[in-house]
Amino acid sequence: MAVFLGFSYFFLVLGPIFVFFVKVVSRKPELKLVAIGSAFLWLLSIIIPAFFADLLSQGNKVIIPVLVASVLFQEISRFIFVHVYVNAERTIVEKTGQALSPYSDWTSALSAGAGIAIMYTLVIHGGIISATFDEPRGGDFYSDDCPDVSLYWISAINALLFQALHLALSILTFDAFRKLSSKKIRCAFIVLLHMGAALSTLINQVSCVGGPIVVAVVVVISWIGALKEF
Repeated sequence: MAVFLGFSYFFLVLGPIFVFFVKVVSRKPELKLVAIGSAFLWLLSIIIPAFFADLLSQGNKVIIPVLVASVLFQEISRFIFVHVYVNAERTIVEKTGQALSPYSDWTSALSAGAGIAIMYTLVIHGGIISATFDEPRGGDFYSDDCPDVSLYWISAINALLFQALHLALSILTFDAFRKLSSKKIRCAFIVLLHMGAALSTLINQVSCVGGPIVVAVVVVISWIGALKEF
């Protein structure tokens, strides 16, 4: 039973984003480089907050300043990556006089978001994925605050929501750096969206359903903004 629940969790958390990666990103070498580059910068961005989290955390409690710092570092890394990418794109276009596909395509933004989403899932939820295969509880683990829903499945829902969020935020970031209109306001909006989603996870400590619902609202708002840009 534990193996069945473990694989169910595994495919639920990683299945959709890997299907997207295989169907869209992996077909073009340039997009794979975009995904790898964004994933690497995101990984670097969480090292410092993770270090301070060990110093500041008290037991299993989440410290708000660490969450805030983590979001800021993540978005700074996203901004740096897109800034370098867009400048390189413009240089190539100026020298060649041609727009090179997929560099000017919206799939570039989605590829960057997919790279971050996959790395996020492996780093943040990798341990949980492994734990779902453990006996005797396997994929079932409940708490007094959430007696009806397994915490593993709450984690899976959060993983999927943040994957979708990273895709949308990458689209918004690319659009902000490409159009250059109100870039600071757009970047601040991106940070606020990510900050709102991250802080909403604290609701999980008192309500196992409330946190994912608020994060889902943020994801919907992010995608509405992203889709309006294309």
